[in-house]
Amino acid sequence: MLLINKLHNKKRAKSIAVIHDLESLRKGIEGVIETNSIKNKVSDIGLLKRMDAIICHNKIMRQYMISQGIPAHKLINLGIFDYLGYEVKRRMKKFEIPTIVIAGNLAIGKCPYI
Repeated sequence: MLLINKLHNKKRAKSIAVIHDLESLRKGIEGVIETNSIKNKVSDIGLLKRMDAIICHNKIMRQYMISQGIPAHKLINLGIFDYLGYEVKRRMKKFEIPTIVIAGNLAIGKCPYI
């Protein structure tokens, strides 16, 4: 955060974050990564509030960011990674056998049902 503040103040630089994942949403992965509320606040909220723009996956993530205090005007919705969207369901109908799509980490702590 110190570097971002310095760049903003002295160099008049702009900062844009592209979100891949948020620690506060992941809630850790049992047996692999433990959740840490202090790290979550610093990375998800403290750092992102200092950004000039934030590129997020979809409208649900955008709404979550707004609920966490990120100003709506800073958020850019890419409209991707909507796994439960119509397109995925429509495409799945063409398969003759039952098919399951799993996106994400396959660690036992995160997906024990697999």
